[in-house]
Amino acid sequence: MSLPSDLSTDQPEAEPASTPAYNQHIVTTAKGGGVLIVGRIFEYGGRLVLAFLLARLLGAEQFGLYTLGLTVATIAATIAIMGMDDGMMRFIAIYARQRDTNRLWGTMIFCLGTTTIMSVLLMVLLFSLAEPLATVIFHNESLTLMLRLTSLLVPFLALSEMLKFAARGFKMMHYNVIAENLVQTPIRIVLLAILGIVGLTPYMAVAVFGLSDICASIVLFYLINKKFSLRRSLRSGQFNARHIFSFSFPLWIADLLSTFRSNIQTVLLGSLSTLTSVGVFTVVGRVNLFGHMSYQSLIASVKPTIAELQATNEWKNLERLYQTTSRWGLTLNIPVFLLIVMYPRQILSIFGDSYESGVTALIVLACAELVNVATGICGSIIDMTGHNRIKLFNSFSIVVISIGTNLLLIPPYGVMGAAVAAFISIALINLMRLIEVWYLYRILPYNREFLKPVLAGLFALAAIWLTSNWLDGQDAIVFMLVQGLVVLSVYLGSIWLLGLSPDDRVIVDRVNRKTTALYTQGRAILKLR
Repeated sequence: MSLPSDLSTDQPEAEPASTPAYNQHIVTTAKGGGVLIVGRIFEYGGRLVLAFLLARLLGAEQFGLYTLGLTVATIAATIAIMGMDDGMMRFIAIYARQRDTNRLWGTMIFCLGTTTIMSVLLMVLLFSLAEPLATVIFHNESLTLMLRLTSLLVPFLALSEMLKFAARGFKMMHYNVIAENLVQTPIRIVLLAILGIVGLTPYMAVAVFGLSDICASIVLFYLINKKFSLRRSLRSGQFNARHIFSFSFPLWIADLLSTFRSNIQTVLLGSLSTLTSVGVFTVVGRVNLFGHMSYQSLIASVKPTIAELQATNEWKNLERLYQTTSRWGLTLNIPVFLLIVMYPRQILSIFGDSYESGVTALIVLACAELVNVATGICGSIIDMTGHNRIKLFNSFSIVVISIGTNLLLIPPYGVMGAAVAAFISIALINLMRLIEVWYLYRILPYNREFLKPVLAGLFALAAIWLTSNWLDGQDAIVFMLVQGLVVLSVYLGSIWLLGLSPDDRVIVDRVNRKTTALYTQGRAILKLR
């Protein structure tokens, strides 16, 4: 890999990509990503169940009211975090590797303390401004009570997010899985189901959301304390506030813009369209999350490793990691994309007839997610290699693009307009990031291995065409099950026949060894009995 002259000066020669150190990075990334993907399956499965319960019990309009309130609280929590989540994760990863416990502890104290103070201030401000926000921006006075209720959640939302990133900094990805998927989601499902019997309201649903978030935060505190004792003197912590702020502040603005951008459809739909549109678009977005879960999990897992490789100038390993994880993201997304595009109406009909108006929007969002993963983890490379100004520029650009396209498309087209606006903004920002990473490091996420999931996807498309002709006239449920199984089988079989890359084989070998060891242990236990 060639580097610009300003980057190549005084850099040690990179280790060969096949070294045990690099293999360990790949294993760590795959393990963390795998844990998070499993967690995301349960999380998004839980979200889908929650969306089903809320959509059925509340209806599209009341579900829109609930979503709008939580969206405003989420934006407020992001403001309170001040970029400390990414900053804390980065410095925890670096100091943990250096075994510098005092600076690690100081970083946690400073980041968590600053976020707590800011979140309380934002809670008070949002509570005070609830009425003008409801009447002036959303033109709905009934939203006042909802905004006041959700404002009370802001400190808890900010704290739980910070704890998640602290766990990622320690590379303890399974902590988030435990807190979110084994604690938070089951509590919400059970309580919503119980309240549904007596008559669920959107205000009850918000209270359940807050209670489950508090429980998840308590679990995260306990688990992080097992990894790194939090029973330490505050005076023993060492931190450089200026250093942390210089890294976190640009990320704060960028994350704020990103959060605002990701919620802009909800806000603008609530302002320019109807609460029913908010409810429909929320359900469509929840379904599309299944296409995003593998990509998001890989990014969460790989970010600390990117920071480590950049800190030690292992540029060739960084390039290979970039290509491998980007290909993994695409490989995992394609079958989900195919299933969503094949059965959008059937999927949305689960939530009720009023949500089937979002069929076309669901297909557009699935295409947007395919573009997102096909451009690789370029955004994470920029984030974790210290190019905060570029991230800030990107975030500002995508917000401007998103606001412009949504203002143009939502009034005439509603939910469909919001979906098209999302596709345009995602495609443009990812193209920008791809070019930026190439300019900075002369690396791309593409190599010959990247063609394998693309070819497998084309083979699966051919299977769709063949099975559609063969199953013509069959029962709808039989048609869906058979065609879905055939498509997945053809796709996975094609991936295997096209051959595994060296990095893939490292992971397969590790899984085989683990499986063999467990099998041997199981046989030994049975013999003893």
